Amino acid sequence: MSTQNAPRDERTSIREMLEVQRRIMALENTPKVGPVTTSALNGTGNGAIAGDFEVGGFLAATAIAVDGDVAADALTADSLAATLITVGGQDLTGADIALLLNPPYGLGVKGATQVVTDQTATAVMAFTAPANGIYQLSGAVPWSNDNVGRREANWRVNGTTYQGSSIHVSSNTLVINSLALAVAMNAGQVAEIVVWQNSGGALNVLASTRMEALWRRPL
Repeated sequence: MSTQNAPRDERTSIREMLEVQRRIMALENTPKVGPVTTSALNGTGNGAIAGDFEVGGFLAATAIAVDGDVAADALTADSLAATLITVGGQDLTGADIALLLNPPYGLGVKGATQVVTDQTATAVMAFTAPANGIYQLSGAVPWSNDNVGRREANWRVNGTTYQGSSIHVSSNTLVINSLALAVAMNAGQVAEIVVWQNSGGALNVLASTRMEALWRRPL
């Protein structure tokens, strides 16, 4: 189509039509987004997710990979096991993420009385840490009635004693030692409640003696 001899307004209108036609042809030649099938999403290996995805421009045959591979059908703590993520300067692995989602927790109740001889340190409850971390420990030790001496309960973590609580008995009433401690523990280390009394004879700690341990954060 020639625009050489057409009036000015008519030539402008023809140019606009040609520009619209050029844009339509360009759109027709643009690559289309390929289909993403269920089987592709459930596959593994680079290229398992098929098609082109537009994110500020077309990305040809892009695969979503974790450590060079595509997770079977979901990104889980297991699929991130060898992946390192840094959050606020703290390096987290997949194992760390799994720990944060399901932190170790222990709750123990004796269920039977235990005899504690006079002036003898005796362990009455224990917890073994399954993972490294800071643990919040708490416990309660009720004693049988006696009005002589005092009752003590302390924490012992991997052989180190931490002061707990001590009660001087002045009446023949139920005595309960209450304990709490935040402490760093490595996997396999043991936290114990260790009691002591000086009534002049044997005393019992009661069946309701309890201990609780909750993992709070990594070391």
